[in-house]
Amino acid sequence: MVHAAGLDFLEYVCRGGIRVEALDEADLSAILTLSRKYPGVPIDFADASLVVLAIKANLDAILSLDRDFEIYRLARKKTFRNLLSP
Repeated sequence: MVHAAGLDFLEYVCRGGIRVEALDEADLSAILTLSRKYPGVPIDFADASLVVLAIKANLDAILSLDRDFEIYRLARKKTFRNLLSP
């Protein structure tokens, strides 16, 4: 059963509130490379997907409750701006 917050989120997505991206083979390869780059950090598929898609779209802002995004880096060691961080 999907919770009310989950349904609200899906309705928001369906109205175009956010863009949903598909992963292609190159993205999957980049996710694999990224996962191997951080052996001491338990980067999961969702986090690695966000990092790869952000790099692909040339974005540095993300929205995540996960503090691991303080560890992950973009090109030239640039950090992500987590819009949920103080």
